Amino acid sequence: MKKIGIAGWATRTGIGQMCRELWDHKVASTWLAPLHPLLGVDPNVLPKHEGVVTCARNDEDGALAWLQTIDVLMLVEHNEYIFGRQGLVEKARSLGKTIVCIPMMEWLPLQRWVADVDIMWAVTEWTARELVGVAAAMAARGWPCRWESQIVGGRWGVDLERFKFTRRTKVKRFIFCNGNGGVLGRKGAEVVAKAARLASHVPILFRSQKRELPPHLPDNVAVDLTNYDSNENLFDDGDVLLAPSRWEGIGLQLYEAQACGLPVVTTNAQPMRECRPLRTISCTPGSPVDLCGRMLTPWEPSPAALASILGDLHGAEIGEESDAARAFVERHHDIRAVCDALRVVATGQL
Repeated sequence: MKKIGIAGWATRTGIGQMCRELWDHKVASTWLAPLHPLLGVDPNVLPKHEGVVTCARNDEDGALAWLQTIDVLMLVEHNEYIFGRQGLVEKARSLGKTIVCIPMMEWLPLQRWVADVDIMWAVTEWTARELVGVAAAMAARGWPCRWESQIVGGRWGVDLERFKFTRRTKVKRFIFCNGNGGVLGRKGAEVVAKAARLASHVPILFRSQKRELPPHLPDNVAVDLTNYDSNENLFDDGDVLLAPSRWEGIGLQLYEAQACGLPVVTTNAQPMRECRPLRTISCTPGSPVDLCGRMLTPWEPSPAALASILGDLHGAEIGEESDAARAFVERHHDIRAVCDALRVVATGQL
């Protein structure tokens, strides 16, 4: 059996959580966790196990020794964890390792290392389509991608044992979660603030890992700045999740909230609407942003449209919608099924 090693952050971020899910569901038998430049390594994320290896970002000897123990390198998003711009991929390629990348499309630069990946696991259907365009752009630069015919998956999953279902029956309070990964305001905190002012009778719980909040939040918004050790209870105090994202890599919290029984209100754009939301917020394309040399068009959700949705749903009966949200995740986004499929693909057992 081929030995798979994960390389990725061990932090309270989306990437850190994905690495932990891969570990917990035994996709890999070893995990290289370089120190995040800002967040380090979080002991609540990193398990105590002999297969887990931490290293400084300049510890090339330690990373090389780790690479030599595995057959398959699995990267969650980043290549530049170590070895500078050369990155783990080029080093792993020189050692003859199979390379599997799980990309977030806001971070997939048009650089030579991308062509050397063997398999791309797309975390959404939108990701799979975007990767086709990346392959074409890479080929135009003279870098044909090894993975062009190996774009697989199209989904990610939720741990249904951790994210317990509680049936919501009536919309009493909405909840918005603003995590560490919300760069350039992409989670839509300002949209929530503006919509809350327009629907001032509707209670909203604003949970944030970041202490920077939109100014002058209205009285109907309660703020919780607690950085919880674990995320499975984030949705306990709400009935509907608000996710007016400008863009997402996956949108993990959309699926996690649904697993817990919360229907979702999100932006009417990809990949957000892949979660089959209860309502979608009308939006317009914004000015393209440069993310690692690739231009991405953000979506700008309408605060007025969100305020209208808040008014319509507040006080509504949602028992059936709550059941349907959980059933959708069980059917299509169980992390156990995703990890089983990923393990098979990575080890070439098809």
